[in-house]
Amino acid sequence: MRGPARADDPAVRMAAAATLWAAEGDPAEVVPLPDDLLDTHRQREGADVLARIGPPAARALPRLRSMLTADCEWTRAHAASALWGIGGLAEAPVVVRTLLAAWEENDATSTSHWPASTGWARPRVRSCPTSVRS
Repeated sequence: MRGPARADDPAVRMAAAATLWAAEGDPAEVVPLPDDLLDTHRQREGADVLARIGPPAARALPRLRSMLTADCEWTRAHAASALWGIGGLAEAPVVVRTLLAAWEENDATSTSHWPASTGWARPRVRSCPTSVRS
């Protein structure tokens, strides 16, 4: 998998990074791979892989936060989900605001990927205290 992890094709690199993480779980080796995808047209997939890695992918948090200003609501929703997967409750206010805004723009973003697709996010985000939402 190390060869494909360095492939020119971002889709191949993303698949290789996810496979390496599942097989070896070495954040020092794997995290840079999806982190690099944040600069490609596969940035959403890179964010999803980083979310699966979780807290060991903390180095990507600043880049994921910058994705929250993207024009595309799908990019913002994937970035918010990754922020939640990596940073957890510390990222809750920005995750909640971003997901609510994305859902307002395009309701389909609420059912297409984690955390929304797990059924976790939508009811909990909508019932969050105003202090978390603002």
